[in-house]
Amino acid sequence: MNARWLAGLSAGLILTSCVQMPQSREEFRAAVAKGAFSTKAESFAVNKNFKQAVTNLSAKTDACLNKVVERFMMKGMYQERSRSTYRASVQTPAANRAEFTMQVMHNPRGVGADPPPGGFYLMVADIEAASPNSFRVNLYRPTLGHGDTVDAVRNWLNGKGDACPKLP
Repeated sequence: MNARWLAGLSAGLILTSCVQMPQSREEFRAAVAKGAFSTKAESFAVNKNFKQAVTNLSAKTDACLNKVVERFMMKGMYQERSRSTYRASVQTPAANRAEFTMQVMHNPRGVGADPPPGGFYLMVADIEAASPNSFRVNLYRPTLGHGDTVDAVRNWLNGKGDACPKLP
């Protein structure tokens, strides 16, 4: 029994070490577009002013998504502390384009591939003006665990909702 358990654990660790984590925004976008596990790529149009939407998204990103979440658990004599540092930003590489990026760094870090600088990628959005009062969004996002955050970003782009999501 112990030999089977050890063989299974060894195989799992070997497979985990073989998984290549995206090390850049572009690699994350490409992995999600190819159907990476528990991710989704979606596109949608918004009938709002591009500059106003990007300004709103940037302000809400700074206020709500750049956070440190600390956890403490105690069970009997065992205690555990963990910390997740969320980093999100909105960049405007051109007058008609914006890029939203969200990353997370966990401490202690789990087993597996090393995270890229800034942490593992959680969500990426490419936002491009289509007309003076509309824009398109290509959103690359997780399907598990961050639904409130995804909904908040969508709402902020649509000019709705001021509430900050609870980061897991």
